[in-house]
Amino acid sequence: MLPNHENSKAIFWKEGAPLKKGDKLVQANLAKSLEMIAENGPARILQRHDSGTDCPGDAEKRWLDH
Repeated sequence: MLPNHENSKAIFWKEGAPLKKGDKLVQANLAKSLEMIAENGPARILQRHDSGTDCPGDAEKRWLDH
């Protein structure tokens, strides 16, 4: 399933294959979201921002619209 989703593949795959035990998993967008929560509290991540600059990618828009 993951290979069909480019965003997931970019995170969980390396050089065309799934990450293996011992590979480093980097989730920059998750790190940015957690930093935002730590600095501003959990309500900040739930606010809608028209600029799209406060939330990594467009996950916030999809989350709040559904």
